[in-house]
Amino acid sequence: MLRKPARWQSSASHLLLLTKFVHPQPGDYPCNKHWGQAWAEVLQEPVQQAIKHFIAQKMIAPANTAESLDAIYKVTELGQMLRERSLKVSGKKDVLIARLIEADPKAMAAIAAKGNILICTTEGRAAAEIFTRQQEIERATVEKSVVSALERGDFHEASRLVAAFEAQQVFGRGLGIDWARHDTTLDAEKLRIIYSAHPGILRRVPANEMPRLRLAAAWMSLWGTSRVDPALLPSNVPGVRFDPQTAARMLMFYASHKIELGRLQQMGFAKGVTILSASDSCEHCRSLAGRFYLWGEVPELPHPDCEHPMGCRCQYISSSRL
Repeated sequence: MLRKPARWQSSASHLLLLTKFVHPQPGDYPCNKHWGQAWAEVLQEPVQQAIKHFIAQKMIAPANTAESLDAIYKVTELGQMLRERSLKVSGKKDVLIARLIEADPKAMAAIAAKGNILICTTEGRAAAEIFTRQQEIERATVEKSVVSALERGDFHEASRLVAAFEAQQVFGRGLGIDWARHDTTLDAEKLRIIYSAHPGILRRVPANEMPRLRLAAAWMSLWGTSRVDPALLPSNVPGVRFDPQTAARMLMFYASHKIELGRLQQMGFAKGVTILSASDSCEHCRSLAGRFYLWGEVPELPHPDCEHPMGCRCQYISSSRL
């Protein structure tokens, strides 16, 4: 007679929790109250109860002494423990741990036991790795479809694909975003700007170099990241002092600033904007900081003449002062 699969075997939230114990983890994980509540919501049971179930089903077990010490202590702390025992402090972390265990096995075992460190068993690790691989395959499939949609200029579809993917995740990206009900209109509009604009900060970049920058900037915008796989980027971008990652980021920032500027103006209560610059901004960006600009006089961001190697990080702030 076939045994009925355990609940966790078909639960993405439980399998995700299991992956957290591929490496040694405290038994009271997660100790943060907020994350404990978040896990309880997706697991539909207290996180500690789920961990107990994993232990009972031999998916998770107490870590051995070496694994526990590795999880509990930093290298500097291990070094101090070695000095206290007049032992050598040179070597990598695993060497330091082995030295402590050899010199004082009972004390190290006692410390490890108090730490209550857990780790996946062989069976648990196998289940976690299968789940992780499945997640990677699913994401790669979506990513391929997103690139295809971007290349044919279907910005609504690219935005929809990302939102649908995020809605299926145990913990969707971003705080307070309901991806299942997310309106992708602004996402698609941002992509249209990315694929049509040639901002001043990239004015010296030849037109034939822009397509890959546009793809990378669109990727950053859709997936909420500031870096992309170098395979999406040209090896270098002539005409700018920035590396390709930064150049793509400037294009994404340009689109974001255009959207934000339109939003602030439509709100109606502000007469214009002031500009906030980073503390280490270049001279050109600092020249904009703190000044008030009426609608119609607002300077372009990123600053076209920014010289900082990280690019322009100025922001618009709505203002009613004259």
